[in-house]
Amino acid sequence: MDIKIKLLEGGKMPIKTTKGAAAYDCFAVERDELDEFGEIIEDWNGPLPTTMMKYYLGFALELPEGYCAKIIPRSSIIERPQRLANNIGLIASDYRGEVTAVFDIMDIDRNDLYQIGDRVCQMLIEKVEPTTLVEVEELSDTERGSGGYGSTGIAMSKKEHMLMKWLILIIIYVIIFGLILIITPENFVEIVAIIYFITLLTTINNAQFKAMKAFSSWLAEKILK
Repeated sequence: MDIKIKLLEGGKMPIKTTKGAAAYDCFAVERDELDEFGEIIEDWNGPLPTTMMKYYLGFALELPEGYCAKIIPRSSIIERPQRLANNIGLIASDYRGEVTAVFDIMDIDRNDLYQIGDRVCQMLIEKVEPTTLVEVEELSDTERGSGGYGSTGIAMSKKEHMLMKWLILIIIYVIIFGLILIITPENFVEIVAIIYFITLLTTINNAQFKAMKAFSSWLAEKILK
């Protein structure tokens, strides 16, 4: 697949440095220092007064419809006090302006920033699958469920989670009722009734209410027989 590239003044063609490279290295042809609001600092001279720097890559491109380009860091970023300000830059197929990259400067006292002429970032071409967002009322269950950050490998399904909650609850009930039966057997029925009503009052929703009511009634019947 051919990608149309228009070189601008001083621009160099992005390159792949090895046969197996996935992305194109991009060269900086110019740079501007930015203030904290992302505005260009004019007539900059002397100590670096900024925490951001904008690099101009010297080319524009025409991506085929259904493709995008991503501007991503090079591995050499670990040797620099810089990071891409937006982590990944996304170029849509209808953009025709110059491709640029903005870097945060993590340590303004260091003098080993990317310079003009350096390969400062990479450009990865990717296919964009056509999609349509469809609003629904419910989503399918998965093993992960709604588990978020750091939950992979430890998340339980909704059913497993509910069973675990009820198992813990049953164990707690057995321990409590066993202690009551040992300590005050003459007041056992009264205490069970009190726990039963407290539990019903503190349940969160109708499903829990019905489940707790059924469990408590069954347990009371077994004990009173």
